[in-house]
Amino acid sequence: MLRRLAAGMVVAAALSGVVFATGSALVPAPTLARSVCTGWTSDSIPPDTIRVLRTAGPDAGRVQEVPFRPYVETVMAAEFGAGAPAAAMEAGAVAVKQYAWYRAINWRGGSSGGACYDIVDNGNDQWYLPLSKTPAQSHIDAVARTWTLSIRRGGRFVSTGYWAGSDVACGSNANGVRLMQKSAARCAREGKTAEEILRIYYGESISIVRPGSNDMDGDGYGDAPALVAGADGSVTARLYDGATLRDAPDGATSTGESWPVVLDGSVPALRGTGDVDGDGRADLVYARRSAAGTEVVVSRVLDGGMSSAGLPTDPDRITSAMFAASARTVLQPPAPWWTSSALERDAPPPIALAVADFTGDGRADVALASDDPATGDLAIDVLPSTGSSYGSPARWWTGPHVDVLEAVRAGDFDGDGRVDLALVTSDGSAGTSDGKRAFSVDVLLGDGRGGFTDPHLWSDGAVMGDATTRELAGDWNRDGREDLMLLSENGPAGVIATALVSDGAAFDPKVYRSTATGFRLGVAKLTVSDVNGDGRSDVVAFYDAGAGEGTRVLPLISTGTRLASLPGTIDPTLPWDSVEPF
Repeated sequence: MLRRLAAGMVVAAALSGVVFATGSALVPAPTLARSVCTGWTSDSIPPDTIRVLRTAGPDAGRVQEVPFRPYVETVMAAEFGAGAPAAAMEAGAVAVKQYAWYRAINWRGGSSGGACYDIVDNGNDQWYLPLSKTPAQSHIDAVARTWTLSIRRGGRFVSTGYWAGSDVACGSNANGVRLMQKSAARCAREGKTAEEILRIYYGESISIVRPGSNDMDGDGYGDAPALVAGADGSVTARLYDGATLRDAPDGATSTGESWPVVLDGSVPALRGTGDVDGDGRADLVYARRSAAGTEVVVSRVLDGGMSSAGLPTDPDRITSAMFAASARTVLQPPAPWWTSSALERDAPPPIALAVADFTGDGRADVALASDDPATGDLAIDVLPSTGSSYGSPARWWTGPHVDVLEAVRAGDFDGDGRVDLALVTSDGSAGTSDGKRAFSVDVLLGDGRGGFTDPHLWSDGAVMGDATTRELAGDWNRDGREDLMLLSENGPAGVIATALVSDGAAFDPKVYRSTATGFRLGVAKLTVSDVNGDGRSDVVAFYDAGAGEGTRVLPLISTGTRLASLPGTIDPTLPWDSVEPF
């Protein structure tokens, strides 16, 4: 971002012709008895448009209303070279977007010719030159990979400045206020991720937030997918929209969105969701055994079109023309993305599956945990996504088992932008008179390139649970680091939820919910989704509504310090014993 050269002197580029970004419009002069301009209010979802004062060319002095994403991409083309390293480009995309986003929320009172504007198209703010600068694919990709990401300091959405700076050592000219483009490029060339670069230049205390986890319909709010077993044994999926769940009044009913595509003949035990193709929507991923050995199967979630009931069963015959009829979300029929080789066919099946972007390319990969038959050790293999299949598994870690392995959970627990694995173990003392067992967590830090570190003990067994304990991963306090949540029964009708909150190097246990009545864990099936889009992960329970009453979809919303219940939505058509959260 270039700056004003002297008081009252603005640098502007000479423009010719009359060509606007797609969808741009000149804004008519409104009455200026107002305290906002664009007046965007959300700090978790970017604005739709922004009002830009043009300072050169045929529309100098007039205000354009510009679609926000093309605006960000066009500014990137003017401010960042197309050949910059990917991580530096991604950090720049966050800085460009949030600077303008902040201005769309916080109007500074600017107006021209009676029309208000949020931002100026030159070095006073950001260079926006649609007549002479066209975004390269590298600009568009960087914006796409970071579109939902934002920065907070002390919980507050902040403005993000940036300068070209000097070509000096990575971070040596950081001032906590601005991203320095040239030295940030050095950081990227040294292997730093975009999130590491943002923390270097804006400060370690910032929170890097990605709202809407488990968003399957692309609206910015997390959703709750469920598997439904039919009377004939076939398994289909149903989607409960997060935006609907968050606003549901007491007693609301909904049957969700049914996807009649048959996924399998039984509910897969190893399953997860993740954006496998980088289109911004989470997809369904599961592992199964077949005559060929182990298969990893994907059902992609696509935008638009007819109900999936009318789609061909062959994924290769599904074309974009089939999706033109409506705006429904469509589930593609399942397709094997990876099948074990002849040498691997007789290997023991995996005992855990985790879906996450381990390689940092914007597509969700799969980690399979299994027992190594040669050594008896635990082995972690990662299958990288190509966007249309999974590549051959690469051994990222192997080591001895520790106590009883209860769960394997993926997340960026240390906040460096690389996905890690948490091994949740217990001391196996459920046979004692009170049935209690101590839970510990070891974290394997990912390097994003092909390996995990050996386990680091992050939680030493201070949290107690029992056979009912469920282990979930999510960013409960919106600090940009993944945490864990352990939920256990608290008497016959209550629950205690203990968040293991990450500080980047260890977990600190904090009780987020403790009730003796009102929530029976034994009749709740749990998943994680940011249903209100505030950047904090929430717990969604598929809860038994009672005999003949169906299933209640009940969100437990994280406030950052506790889990608060919303009324929940009842699906009277869904018997509770037939549903499993995906």
